[in-house]
Amino acid sequence: MTLTGRVPIVEQVLSARAGRLTTVAASLALILSASASSVSPSGALAPAISPAPVPGATMYGNDISWPQCPKGGGGYGLPGPPDNASFAVLGLTDGGSFRPNPCLAEQVASVKARPLWISAYAIITYPTSEQLARLGGSGTLTERLGRVGAAQADFNLATMARVGLQSPMVWVDVEPRTKSPWSTRASQNNAVIDGVMTRYQGAGIRAGLYSYDKGWKAITGGRAMPGVPTWVPVGHKGRIGAAASCAVASFSGSKPTLTQWTDDVRDFNLTCPGVTGWAANRKTPPLYSDMDALFAPPTQRPGPGAAG
Repeated sequence: MTLTGRVPIVEQVLSARAGRLTTVAASLALILSASASSVSPSGALAPAISPAPVPGATMYGNDISWPQCPKGGGGYGLPGPPDNASFAVLGLTDGGSFRPNPCLAEQVASVKARPLWISAYAIITYPTSEQLARLGGSGTLTERLGRVGAAQADFNLATMARVGLQSPMVWVDVEPRTKSPWSTRASQNNAVIDGVMTRYQGAGIRAGLYSYDKGWKAITGGRAMPGVPTWVPVGHKGRIGAAASCAVASFSGSKPTLTQWTDDVRDFNLTCPGVTGWAANRKTPPLYSDMDALFAPPTQRPGPGAAG
């Protein structure tokens, strides 16, 4: 995944403000109640909670991972999400499988403190001969590759548990790799992908796909996976290009759920239409059907004097 993005633009800020102005009266009462307890005894403001999206609104956020770790701490010291971000997608690995993001715990703490809606992604790779021998067990090659894929998912689930990261979704990042190249046989690559996704789903976590047309075709043979959420990068085409790609079938056939663009400093992302629809049978504060399926919602901390 390209771990850079674009500079925030005024249109996003205005959009967010316009969305807040259209919040219904019941939600306004909740906001006023929360704001009354958001000031500490010293007068300092508590971090504002990321607002729940207005139904049909586009939400903007960022993905971050090891490049945002400090220099000397395994990363490049790139900036995290700007002030107007509503969500963050956190990378679980350091660019390969079975290797954790070295500052994930600090990133989790940071996005929770803001707080932002949170999701996760993880790069997967084709196994080395050593990994296949150690983790693949016996049986056909397809079965053994599936077990290694499951082991990659298990490693990432353990990483999430260790740092206290809860997400209803893990995006499976499928891209060509120079240091750990994929097989030239699509069937073998698909066995790894299936093993990863099946293990996430078995753990009660939704699995989506991050890739792009050329890379997906090279790895999977252009496999169609209807119904699986997709996250699509558009490179340097900007916010307009990212929004336009929401209407076009993605690399695996379905229309994208998230799209991403970059300015070589940050990666920025937006939710495609339909993600912020109202959820049914939810208690206040209002949550959202697809937002809940993609992100862990921010949690309002009690204000001073509130019951614990």
